[in-house]
Amino acid sequence: MGVVAQSDSLVLLSIPVVAYLILGMLATNEPHLTLQTTRASAGGKIFEGGEAEVTTTVTNEGRSLGLLRVEDLLPEGLSVVRGSNTGIAILPEGGSLVLRYNVKSEVAGSYVVGPMQLQASDSFGLRSKAQRRDDTFRLDVLPRIPQRNRVPFRPRKTENWPAQVPSPRAGVNQEFYALRQYQWGDPARTINWKATARTDRTYSNQYMSELGAEAVLIVDKSASSDFGVPPESMLTYVERCAASVSSGLISAGNRVGMVVFGERVRKVWPGTGFKQLEKMLVTLVRTESGGASEALQLLPEHVLSHFPKASQFLVVSSLADERILSPLLRLGSRRDLRVISPTLVEKTRDRDDEGWKVATALADLNKEALMERIRRRAVVAEWRVNGPMEPALESVLLARSRVLAR
Repeated sequence: MGVVAQSDSLVLLSIPVVAYLILGMLATNEPHLTLQTTRASAGGKIFEGGEAEVTTTVTNEGRSLGLLRVEDLLPEGLSVVRGSNTGIAILPEGGSLVLRYNVKSEVAGSYVVGPMQLQASDSFGLRSKAQRRDDTFRLDVLPRIPQRNRVPFRPRKTENWPAQVPSPRAGVNQEFYALRQYQWGDPARTINWKATARTDRTYSNQYMSELGAEAVLIVDKSASSDFGVPPESMLTYVERCAASVSSGLISAGNRVGMVVFGERVRKVWPGTGFKQLEKMLVTLVRTESGGASEALQLLPEHVLSHFPKASQFLVVSSLADERILSPLLRLGSRRDLRVISPTLVEKTRDRDDEGWKVATALADLNKEALMERIRRRAVVAEWRVNGPMEPALESVLLARSRVLAR
């Protein structure tokens, strides 16, 4: 501008800027990103609404960098509640930049934190270079489990390990079961002195035993159940219901397995203890929803050939697709089957749209008709998600099996 305007003052003012640019171009090179990145996270598993602390460290193992900007890319569904997932620093050789931040999610799922976006410039700020590091880690957000003492359970058959299911087999519980003639070795406290006094024989009391059973949870995460907006979606409530039932059954000492139908079919073999519950919840959230509904047609084949005959099968499904009827009837005709179905329409009935009200009423009637047809072979309960889950669990788990009734 000084040359064009023939202004000596503008030409003189431009000399420092031109000198700075020439010196910068001669004295600097394109920055080299010789960086070492490490991540650390406490656990890698949290429950819905919980927080996970993430620590990302970037160390410069090459020449000094004028300015480095680091950003940890977060997936949709994770939000930063404390700290920041971005940082800027001038890194000399051997220097480090540490990012510490807390993330949370209100929706269960398996999230991948990363990749990492890096951008560095030289000391003069004239040259820059960007790089994307595929340094990721997985954070599993497990479904929230309501607090309860135990889940009521009346299985078709109990096994020989101690738990909380009352069984008519003789045991050491406090509930009286029957009288029998005294046998050598019976504790003196079990002698029924009133019955002994009325006869010339000695009798002992028999008590109910508390044993365990084996259950298999079948979770429907097919594409037909994937509707609604998280955290008020149908799959959210299907996962919470499955997590609650699994936790209650394992807490009562039973062996529990799981089959999840989604994009893939995943199985967890029956087991007990907290590790088994953790394995089931991780499998539940890592199974992507979707897949063809035709996969459910093979449901009996998936479970009958892999799990013991004495197992009780518990299905958690929205029953949004009528094609699930046939496999449920086939499975219920051969095994003790219980079905729990969350219903989401109650949360949207306050809308003023008359068309929406008619649609929800028709959906209710269609689902009720489908449940009535399933009741011919299984015990079915509906969980209205705007109310407590306990009544639905009690009606399903304590009901008499239709297989036994026939």
